[in-house]
Amino acid sequence: MNGKYLPLLLGGLAFLAGVVSSNATNYDGRWWLSIDQQQRDGFVYGFVVCYSNLVDHKLFQESYRTYTTRLNGYLRAHPESLAEPVENTLRSMASPPFAKPVHRPAPNETPKEYTVKWGANNDGDEWRGATSWNLGYVEGFLECYSRDTKSEYGTFSKPPEWYANAIANWYGVKADNPAEINASRENEKIPEVLFRFRDEPRAR
Repeated sequence: MNGKYLPLLLGGLAFLAGVVSSNATNYDGRWWLSIDQQQRDGFVYGFVVCYSNLVDHKLFQESYRTYTTRLNGYLRAHPESLAEPVENTLRSMASPPFAKPVHRPAPNETPKEYTVKWGANNDGDEWRGATSWNLGYVEGFLECYSRDTKSEYGTFSKPPEWYANAIANWYGVKADNPAEINASRENEKIPEVLFRFRDEPRAR
């Protein structure tokens, strides 16, 4: 390549990198307080499903709505924490002193809800309605997946909205008809559907 074009090329790449990074969502406390309650519920649910199945099933032992409520109250009472990633604050809400005493599984005990991969529900029936809960679920799952699993099962390079729509289309769910769904696909777990849309592996 002619050397005189190299600065232009590098400048263009830097510009594109800036555009990509500026479009990425910063999932911090300010973002959390700016979204609606359904999206918050979905985010926590998706995050907990990912974390409990792919990272550590012992941390989150209460209902996801308990964590949503606890996180809401904490962030409103602690504005100094608004710049902190929601993931960090959420994990704090599942740990002492915030976590409530619950039955902790013994080292050789598998909690009942994890005898079924991805949990007992967490399927197409949960996806009906096409609300902001769905978007929050994808955001929470992928935030956990990218940060805590290092994307070891594949990568997801598209915006969360794209995956939420792709999942809805796969299930046959319509925004204007919450009852509609493809009955032959309804029982497929949401993460399994999401993984259908991960990036194609690069050719070696």
